[in-house]
Amino acid sequence: MRVVFIASDASLYGASLSLINMIKSYDFGDYLVLVLSKGPLLPVLDNMGIPYKVIPFKLNSAVYDKDWLSYILYPVRLCYYWMLNKYSYFRILRIINENKIDIIHTNNSRISVGYEIAKYKCIKHVWHLREFMDLDFNMRTFKPFRKLCADFNNSDSVICVSEAVKNHFYIENKNSVVLYDAVDSIQNVQNVHYKKENYFLYCGSLSEKKGVLDIISSFSKVSRNCDVRLYIAGTGTSRIVRKIRSLINREGIEEKVVLLGYRTDAKELMRKAIALLMCSWHEAYGRVTVEAMMNDCVVIGRNSGGTSELIEHEETGFLFDSNNELEALMEKVLDMDTTAIRDNAREKAIHSFTEEVYAEQLKKVYDNLLTRNLKTTQE
Repeated sequence: MRVVFIASDASLYGASLSLINMIKSYDFGDYLVLVLSKGPLLPVLDNMGIPYKVIPFKLNSAVYDKDWLSYILYPVRLCYYWMLNKYSYFRILRIINENKIDIIHTNNSRISVGYEIAKYKCIKHVWHLREFMDLDFNMRTFKPFRKLCADFNNSDSVICVSEAVKNHFYIENKNSVVLYDAVDSIQNVQNVHYKKENYFLYCGSLSEKKGVLDIISSFSKVSRNCDVRLYIAGTGTSRIVRKIRSLINREGIEEKVVLLGYRTDAKELMRKAIALLMCSWHEAYGRVTVEAMMNDCVVIGRNSGGTSELIEHEETGFLFDSNNELEALMEKVLDMDTTAIRDNAREKAIHSFTEEVYAEQLKKVYDNLLTRNLKTTQE
């Protein structure tokens, strides 16, 4: 079995990290990763001995903020998408032919070139849907949304990272499956209770849709009568950073909120935090939620999207629907012993989100794919 994975970017955020976990989980035999640009992902692939090629191509959607600039740039980006992908299409096609690829695994819903080549070559295609696109990233697709959903359904296999994602794209493909991303090996999950320090933690990209402004507003009220801090680990545009700093100054909590920037020690931060705050309005999955569950950190998460599928309220974490509820839960965990909830969360993570569990589920997807491929060949 020869597989080519097509990655949406070369960052070390969710989709790329999940791709690495997926490759580690399952023996794909001969495989190759195609990445659209250089970035932090490439040294990691080098260190792991994972073969890759950098092939520039454009994604099938663009940011559309419903303002005049987005309106003007959208057709320009559409033309650039078709022009660059026409060139990239043949470069990728040549790689498919030279390596005698059997399966193309597209690692993101924003990549269409893999599906188009698989359809042309009559080889199997797996489409891995990892985000909502419009709800979480303000993306407008270049193809009408319903037609893109039809492409997803016409793929040989569709993997959705949550039921919420499956429903959002109207996935009815009989070979579709909801497969929660692996985050780590069971061997790295330690049954240890860590000494907590007096801070709440946010980890992730900085944007309004991730709820970072809601977190700061709620924390401001909670911190008025107690000595507690808020650590924010992540990066964002200069515009959102200015809004964050402005809100912090307006609330008068400059001494209590620490902007950490991008961090490589997220696990250590989680282990010492009172709670992780997952406040995204539309989280497709929530890798950071699972990381917290594995690292002795209780999660306070918004009751929406994939977050509500990962957490059982007051059993493996806490869920909220409003900022008032968020404030109340922050105050609650400050005053309670969360050990039992953290233990429950760790057990759930071990049985649901480890590479070992993921490998078993992924094997079923690929075994089914290869069985259908064999039947087609025999016919």
